[in-house]
Amino acid sequence: MRRLLWKEFREKWLWFPALTLSLVGPTAFGKSLMFFGDEPSPWFAASMGVALLLGAASHSREIAGEAASFLRSRPISWKKATLAKIPISLVTIVTASFIAAVVFRLRCPSDYVALVTAGQLWRGACFTVLTLGCTYLAGFVCSIALPGVLGGVLTFLAVAIPAALQGMIYEASFKNTTVAWSAYAWVLGAVIACLAIVRFGLTLPLKQRIKRFAAVLAAIVAIGVVLDFASPHKPNLVILPGFAALSLSPDGNYALAEVTGVRFFQPRMIEHVIVSTTTGERGRFRLPPDYYAEDPRWTSNSVLYAVRQNRLWVARLADGKVIVRSLKLGGHSKEYYVQGGDLVSPAGRFLALYRNFPSHSWQIEIFDMEGVRQVGRYYEAYVPWWQSNTEIGYVDAKGERHIVNVLNGREVK
Repeated sequence: MRRLLWKEFREKWLWFPALTLSLVGPTAFGKSLMFFGDEPSPWFAASMGVALLLGAASHSREIAGEAASFLRSRPISWKKATLAKIPISLVTIVTASFIAAVVFRLRCPSDYVALVTAGQLWRGACFTVLTLGCTYLAGFVCSIALPGVLGGVLTFLAVAIPAALQGMIYEASFKNTTVAWSAYAWVLGAVIACLAIVRFGLTLPLKQRIKRFAAVLAAIVAIGVVLDFASPHKPNLVILPGFAALSLSPDGNYALAEVTGVRFFQPRMIEHVIVSTTTGERGRFRLPPDYYAEDPRWTSNSVLYAVRQNRLWVARLADGKVIVRSLKLGGHSKEYYVQGGDLVSPAGRFLALYRNFPSHSWQIEIFDMEGVRQVGRYYEAYVPWWQSNTEIGYVDAKGERHIVNVLNGREVK
């Protein structure tokens, strides 16, 4: 075993500086904050590429030359010969990741020094190890079919691209239901095909090795397709951010969820579904996407609202259908504003939107959610609150308090 490890070290040692530089370079020059626990830099893709190439090189020498036949002629089990390839690569990934974490701490911007704790560095390093380790294993599995590093990369693309497309086709065909078994079958099939070739076909000619790899992979994918059609299909509802469970109406009779779908590009509309907690789905509606917008909220047991693209969207559940209407808000459609808060009246009939526009300063817009119409707008209005079901209060620019009846627009003395 020690000789096998030494063999792998002599073949793989050049990958260590390559992987280390791909991690340390962006970190040293301030292009990545991933060791601070932030999102990885786009430069991290280069490190993943190196890890993939490291994995793709695992069997390249054995397949390209006579090393496979030589190893099989030695009193060495196929398990030891295969497992000996992994430790050196994993040590390379772990060492490079922790070196990059140390460099990040030394080169960390002064604004972040006080926040970069040992725990943050540890989590960032572990995330790096886990991500690069999985990428390496993907290359390792795909290195068995074609000779050379390029052959491993081509095999990886030949497995990864159909797997992704299979998942998309499944989602579109079955309306986002249960597990896409066929997509996972591509991954599992590649692993089983790799083990089968390592055990029984490492010394086979190229064409026969490719045929066996493809045959095993196709058989597993076929099983996955059968499971796709045989499995029971139920709506796949995404739990909305900020909730421990689905967003429930005030009385608990209805739940709101966003329906996942195949999105090759930014979708024009995002579909939502309202589900009765006792009888199942009641209706669907669509809202335009807005990256900075909050999720739809309930104002009553049958009414939801959302602010998207400078419009107020109101969805009302009536007779098992969802009726959607929208109203244009104040300000220009592309004008930046600060969202101060949304206030729903105690009875849930009226909604007050509190926003700050550069052209109008702070303003309050009042909407009747039953008639879906605007009933008032107040400029230079601050810190609003609902005094009662029909009366809203606010403070003007001079610090004076005002209470207005939203039904007739008159100030209450």
